[in-house]
Amino acid sequence: MSIHKLFLKKDFVFQAFKQSVYYGQKLSWSTNPVRAAFPKSSTFIKSKGLYPVREPAFANYNEWLSKRTFVTNWNRYFISAVASVSLVGALYVVSMSSKTIPDAVALNGTEKLAPTAVIERQQDNSKIANTSLISNLFQIYDDKGKKTDLNALFTSFNNREVILIGETHDDSVAHELELAIVQHLFQRQYSEKDRKPLIVSLEFFNYDMQSYLDSYIEKKLSEAEFLESCVQQPGNIEDYLPLLRFCREKHIPILASNAPGHIIEMVRKDGKEYLRNLKDEDIFGIPPLPYPEPSASYEAKFMALMNHQLMLAAHGMWKDDIYSLRQNENFQRRLNNYLEAQNLWDASMAYHIVNKIEENPKVTVCHICGKFHMEGGLGIPEHLHNYAPHLNVVSVTIIPEESLTTEECKNGNGFVIRTSTLESDK
Repeated sequence: MSIHKLFLKKDFVFQAFKQSVYYGQKLSWSTNPVRAAFPKSSTFIKSKGLYPVREPAFANYNEWLSKRTFVTNWNRYFISAVASVSLVGALYVVSMSSKTIPDAVALNGTEKLAPTAVIERQQDNSKIANTSLISNLFQIYDDKGKKTDLNALFTSFNNREVILIGETHDDSVAHELELAIVQHLFQRQYSEKDRKPLIVSLEFFNYDMQSYLDSYIEKKLSEAEFLESCVQQPGNIEDYLPLLRFCREKHIPILASNAPGHIIEMVRKDGKEYLRNLKDEDIFGIPPLPYPEPSASYEAKFMALMNHQLMLAAHGMWKDDIYSLRQNENFQRRLNNYLEAQNLWDASMAYHIVNKIEENPKVTVCHICGKFHMEGGLGIPEHLHNYAPHLNVVSVTIIPEESLTTEECKNGNGFVIRTSTLESDK
């Protein structure tokens, strides 16, 4: 069996990817990506809160074994499966490095959220965060790679319309810093002569969730009702609750800036051709067509990451299979579709940010997203410049220490914050 045929078994890849990578990594069938691909029934998917629900290609693992006409060698199949799932799973690293993607697995609103609080704080999230509690867990660098401090970082926010914060989504220290930044920006607006209203923009809420966010901020929905209504939300939503609660307490608007998940999914499947066939009334929550193509630098960065993920999965594989996979036209088409979907995320977020600023030129937008979307001045910063070249933007990239090189502290595109792991996360 050639590896690209396995990759093109989209049901297999989709189910294995969602269940074994995104949903907790410990489902009864997820220890083997092949078994994870074929749950016993669609009821199994529903019971685990997976969204959207899709009928599996086979009813169960045994049925698949009885019909595996496309398999000639089990060991080769299994290794190929790991490579395919890992390649698709690179999107997990690209955008979130954790547990959120526009059409990814969402927690069922009736399930109990896992407690992931990292620093004991008072229940009143309206109080200004005491960053001294974690001061030994982060170090700030300016765009030249020189060490600096929070005061310098906060000063850099003056006269900025947009503050981009790129994170690794499971970085607990990053969540504390983001809350401190938002609290500072809120406090600052009352100390300035010309008040600049604050808007917090979040990648992990799609644009079609805006009405729910508005109702939550306006206290028309309780927190439990809001979380239940969020069909698509990050798996570690608990980490963001202090920020959401602060915004609710202080009536700070939250912008659901990402494109609708169903559109992202279809672009990933069919490419931009899907958008060209949409009726005008169906184009909702995305930039006007045509939106800018990804830059050559961004495309190179994206493909380099994908290639890296493939090589990680290729250990012990046949070189001919790897070469065949890379040269296969269908594989390359699907890879390009993933790039198109990624670019649409970035363009959508930038477009919605610019729209908010055009509605109120005095507003400050603090946008929080996965760092791949903005680091190195690529992605969102490029689209912001395309839509509104006059905007004054500052970038803050927060990177876990173990993944940060000295050179990355000198990116020349804003501040870099290197974080260490909290004891509670070890």
